[in-house]
Amino acid sequence: MLAVTRIREELEDYRAIGFDEHLAAVGRQQRNQVGALARGVVVSGEALEEAAELARSRAHQGIDVEVLIGAYHLGDQVLWQALVAAADAETSEVLPTAASLMFASLHAISTALAAAHAGVTQAIQSRRITASQRLVELLLTASPPPEASVHARALELDPAGEFVALLWRREDGAEAAVPAGFIDGLENAGAQFAVGYVDLGAVVVCQRVSAAQVAEAAHDRLGGHAGVGLLRRGLSGAATSVGDARLAAYVARTSEGGTAMLEDVWPEAGVQAEAGRLTPVFEVVAEVAAAHPHLVDAVRAFAAGDMQLTRTAQLLHLHANSVSYRLERWAGLTGWNPRTFDGLRRSLLAIGSVNDGQVVDGDRDRRELLDQP
Repeated sequence: MLAVTRIREELEDYRAIGFDEHLAAVGRQQRNQVGALARGVVVSGEALEEAAELARSRAHQGIDVEVLIGAYHLGDQVLWQALVAAADAETSEVLPTAASLMFASLHAISTALAAAHAGVTQAIQSRRITASQRLVELLLTASPPPEASVHARALELDPAGEFVALLWRREDGAEAAVPAGFIDGLENAGAQFAVGYVDLGAVVVCQRVSAAQVAEAAHDRLGGHAGVGLLRRGLSGAATSVGDARLAAYVARTSEGGTAMLEDVWPEAGVQAEAGRLTPVFEVVAEVAAAHPHLVDAVRAFAAGDMQLTRTAQLLHLHANSVSYRLERWAGLTGWNPRTFDGLRRSLLAIGSVNDGQVVDGDRDRRELLDQP
């Protein structure tokens, strides 16, 4: 009883284990240890297999192997203290031998625990990876089938709960696993999530976390460009959030990179989604942007400078008159005066929809990112 109490006090994870079950397991552990000491041998055979079976059970219950081995250490400490307290002048002579046997037994048991626990942990992780990948693939279909709910529950996700999705691609477009630092960031935020890899890049579908928290973790720990969707309910909502993330990721890619949230870039995202329809509008801007990239810089800087010539001039390291000329030149070539709110709004949306002077709708990556399932 004392060993169980110490373990549950010092190792919080064990408080999730039923008390009676825990008491029985510790009782078997200590009986096996005492039996081996009585025979003058190291714990082996059936006793080691019992320890291994317990390790498998604890792995399924979510107890880390370090915590499991720590519990055995505490159990042996309590047992050793009891042996020392019970020793008299005659039996105290065997304590050094008993100590050596207990240390050797603990080493053998720890080895068995680690091996058995690792086998289960790897199997659990493999099943989780498979379920995550399949769930993401199903969310990319037109309507997630009932199978998606099965995989969601296996991942401890609530099929009826709220989801937010992230789409991430490396800057060079190469395939890459989501960095461990990002996963750690989600776990630290208390998120439950599934990760899958598709042609678009890496898709992460999360619960118990806000879009802002996902974006923060991505900004801090992901390179390349990432888009974060809106928080939506149910698996159909999760699928829609993946579509949101696609739009936001494309905006991130065609602007300054990094991470974009749809709730922040929805105007640009809306234009991107209908870029094909707006091609006649964008063609003029594409031509001007290709021929006069310095005018594009001036328009963007004017927006960043709160539509103030002096501030814009500071940002561009130019004289205010030069900035004014460039803005007027842009207005003359496009028909949109960026010194008015309406003209600046149109200019920025159009600039964001062209890439190196080419209309965005002709870009293969845009089609990959923006075509909805």
